[in-house]
Amino acid sequence: MATTQQDVVHGSRLNAYTALILATLAMIVCFMSWSNFAPLAAQVGTMSHLSVASRTLLW
Repeated sequence: MATTQQDVVHGSRLNAYTALILATLAMIVCFMSWSNFAPLAAQVGTMSHLSVASRTLLW
């Protein structure tokens, strides 16, 4: 079976949409985890007696 130009364009577009959806989901997961762990930074810095510069490098 021969592959037509239309099949190639459709497959390429499908791959682009799949990549876009996966990248969007990955960013959502990253920001959700960041928003959950960011408030702990102050507590970890206080418990570990870190300076402001050390906290900046840690988080």
